[in-house]
Amino acid sequence: MLVAGLTMVAAPPVFGQASADPAKFLPASESSGPVDTGEGYARVSPPSIEALRGNPDIVIVDDVNFPVANTINGSSINWVTGDTCNCDTDADFDFNPWNNNGNLSFWWWGGSNSRAGLSLNGTSYAVLGAGDTIGPASTFISVGFSTATVNWRQADNVDGYLGFRFDNAGTVNYGYVRLTTTGTTGFPATIVSYAYNQAGGPITIPFTTPVIEVSPASFEFTLEQGDSDTGALQIANLGSVTLDWDIEFEPSLRGPRSHDPALDEVLSVPDFTVVSPASGGTPEVFTVPAGILSSGGVVGFSFEGTVSGITGNGDWASDMCLQIEGPDGSSFSVGGIGATIPNCNVNTWDFQGSGSNEDGTYASVHDDVWPFPPGAADQGDWTLTFIHSWDSASANPMDWSNVTVTLHKLPPPEPCDFPAAVSWLSVDPASGSTAGGSADPVEVTVDSSGLAPGDYSANLCINSNDTLGNERIVVPVDLTVELTIFPEIEVSPTSLSGTAQEGASTDLTLNIGNLGTAELIWSIDEAPAAVHPRAHFPAIPWSAAGDNRQASAHFELLDEEWLAKREVEAGVPEWAAWPLRGAADPVPAFSTTSFSRFDYVSLDALEPGALTSIVDPVPRLIFAQTFIDDDFSQHFFIATGGETLPQGAYGFVDTETGVANQLGVLSGVPDTGTWTSAAWEPTSGAVYAVVRSPGDGNQLFEIDVAAGTGSLVGQITGLGSDAIVIAIAIDGSGLMYGLDVNADVLFALDKTDATAAVIGPLGVDANFAQDMDFDRSTNTLYWASYLGSGNSNMRIIDTSTGATTLIGPIQDGAELLSFSIALPMPPSCVTPAEVPWLTVDADSGSIQPGAPADEVVVTLDASALTEGTYNALLCIASNDPVIPLIEVPVEFVVDPADRIVTASVGTGQGDITPSVQVVPSGDDATFTVTPAFGWSVDSVVGDTCTPVNTGGDQWLAENIIEDCAVQANFVINTYTVTASVASGEGTITPPSQSVDHGSDATFTVTPATGWSL
Repeated sequence: MLVAGLTMVAAPPVFGQASADPAKFLPASESSGPVDTGEGYARVSPPSIEALRGNPDIVIVDDVNFPVANTINGSSINWVTGDTCNCDTDADFDFNPWNNNGNLSFWWWGGSNSRAGLSLNGTSYAVLGAGDTIGPASTFISVGFSTATVNWRQADNVDGYLGFRFDNAGTVNYGYVRLTTTGTTGFPATIVSYAYNQAGGPITIPFTTPVIEVSPASFEFTLEQGDSDTGALQIANLGSVTLDWDIEFEPSLRGPRSHDPALDEVLSVPDFTVVSPASGGTPEVFTVPAGILSSGGVVGFSFEGTVSGITGNGDWASDMCLQIEGPDGSSFSVGGIGATIPNCNVNTWDFQGSGSNEDGTYASVHDDVWPFPPGAADQGDWTLTFIHSWDSASANPMDWSNVTVTLHKLPPPEPCDFPAAVSWLSVDPASGSTAGGSADPVEVTVDSSGLAPGDYSANLCINSNDTLGNERIVVPVDLTVELTIFPEIEVSPTSLSGTAQEGASTDLTLNIGNLGTAELIWSIDEAPAAVHPRAHFPAIPWSAAGDNRQASAHFELLDEEWLAKREVEAGVPEWAAWPLRGAADPVPAFSTTSFSRFDYVSLDALEPGALTSIVDPVPRLIFAQTFIDDDFSQHFFIATGGETLPQGAYGFVDTETGVANQLGVLSGVPDTGTWTSAAWEPTSGAVYAVVRSPGDGNQLFEIDVAAGTGSLVGQITGLGSDAIVIAIAIDGSGLMYGLDVNADVLFALDKTDATAAVIGPLGVDANFAQDMDFDRSTNTLYWASYLGSGNSNMRIIDTSTGATTLIGPIQDGAELLSFSIALPMPPSCVTPAEVPWLTVDADSGSIQPGAPADEVVVTLDASALTEGTYNALLCIASNDPVIPLIEVPVEFVVDPADRIVTASVGTGQGDITPSVQVVPSGDDATFTVTPAFGWSVDSVVGDTCTPVNTGGDQWLAENIIEDCAVQANFVINTYTVTASVASGEGTITPPSQSVDHGSDATFTVTPATGWSL
């Protein structure tokens, strides 16, 4: 292969040319014999120009730039001295290019003294390029005729190298000269530069530009499904200037693109008439050769033709169906109406419909019909079938003339014409800069995950600033994916949902199948998806005597005397005495600082004695910060007013630069107060923050970051009246904890209503601004504690007792105002735990390939649950190498249980019905209360419900939420019996008496003297 710049033109020898200088026609051809390399010439990997300069035997003369005189004398140069002249009379010159009858020719003074130029064929001077070697094994000539310079006289101009030899103080030296020539005469011509080996050895022409060499030329991989492999690609720079390169990918399948109008090929057909099949018509079929006028992949076509005979007859031009088929079987149909003609009425004409009911010329374009590459083959016979598809006796013949079908083509694609991502192929690095004479390795990775068995192909497209025609090098990559024998788990459904009443249960079915080719072994664990917001509340809240220390929620002002004292004692920092964490994983965190410094820092919570400043200073009065959605590139904040940011300003701090980007000012929140802390809740994605105001105490807000609003959850209750909630933190299950810096206690906080319950004392006397946060990967609560006067330490808090464990002092005694840990929330199934209301009838099993799926009965038990919605996860682990863990969300809706209402008679005589009724929780119960004859209703009462009379004998007990026993009490009717003397004289007693219904009344009747009854 010839390098760019090496022009080889075969030219027959020409004799008998005349010249004004007969001396230049001496027969001086010499040869030291050709080098037999099998290709007629020797080429080696060229050195860089820098490497050549480092060789003491090599003489390099740059920037000669000596124009060759366009005269019979020409110009001459001495290789050793560098002297030049526009002359031909001094035999001390080595090389004399000159004008021989209008053409550039070469003259070598004293050819017998070894002066000559390199030739490949023994008759003409070769144009050499980088990598060509000039030496004792080369062939040289000293022909002065212009026939010998034919390779240097080309219409496209020449910029190349002429090899030469000359005698240098008795030693034959070998070298090259760079020449530029113009047109077929060679003039203007310029001697640009030259070099030679003064020790008499060979010399290789170097590269002076970036020159890329890539190895290997291709990759072949064979993988089983789910495996991956890597290969080593080397990108070398054979030149002397830095090679810049990048790698793109090209998949084997490409998308459509616009056709090239220059390749359009028109297929003309004779005039024809199509008749409806209902009238005995048959298709009109034409075979037309293509691939004659142009060549390429056919991607579509356009149609044009003139129809007559349809105006006023009810036919449409679009009733004609065209079926087109290429020589390779590629086919497409367009137009037509109805479904009686196969393959018609599938694709529509551009003129489809009733708008084509007039005689005239119609056209339709159909691109992207055949995917490219390769498109449909163009060379061969194309079959065009025209059909009248209105299969009706009402259809009339259609006469078509001047019909053409123009094939739309694209030229055959060059490799890497369509770079795009290849899912199974990647490289590292994907770009680079390679110094001259060096090479860079690139790791090529193929991954068969998700690929079906079969063969896959793609190209690595290596682009560079190579100047020798290799600006893009294509490295094919072939991947064969073989069927892998491994289990493949299938779980259905992907989520479970059930409903039961309180005290009841329900069963669901989960199917675990094996789609793979090996035995599947599986097991099930449970994991809570969410917990009750008071699950961490202590059974008996801790209490202690009040504390009137009046702690502060702001940072402590720097004590200059303390700082001076600390500087004196700073020979060995206090934290240096604490044990280092060693090989344990770090706990990265970020925070604003105060007291001894005012910057934004990063740190390892387990190495608090080393703070890394990111920006100094940072906006003051930022205490409330948290990371949201495990995005650790930006640190959400809410500012307290009074310094550089307004009250309630919110936004994000860039953790890389420390720049605070304000998004706005929160609405719906207090205009005053100190925003002490913020926390992100991982199970719901909500953001909470605490603001302490002199008049409103400690208030918990839920923050809508997108809307820039705050919603009050409530004033935090359950703490002392002088409580200062200096910090909140939320663990991985969504439980919120708080720290009261006035009472020095840890408390549990209900995030739904801001109710607090004290867990226990912290054991230290904290004061001023500080913060705490969870490492949710371990559910460990870290506290950046501050006691005042530079007494600043990192501690771990026991969330069950409030007790703390010291890790070590914080550098410089700094307050960490907005301490936030930057570790992600692990998946729930990483830490499984028992879910009391969720059980399975089988927690493990195995399935052979092709065997039926295992059915697992999942029981949701509400016997210990109250009304509400409960969530959990089933964690299905298996030996599936691709999906080893599947999480199945489970939702359990517990409805209130039905309530039993009983009714009975308590006292007296009567009836209450119904005696027993089942009422959905929250519904009403009605009763009919009927006293016995002579009796009345005294009262109707319930133990957990309150019946009321709604009129007559009807009674109603509303909103039954518990079982209720109703009792009807009756009272007997009583009557008053009065007695009196109606006439005569005498007495009757008693004069009045009360008598129960059905009882007797007795009287004493006494007549007066002389009177009788």
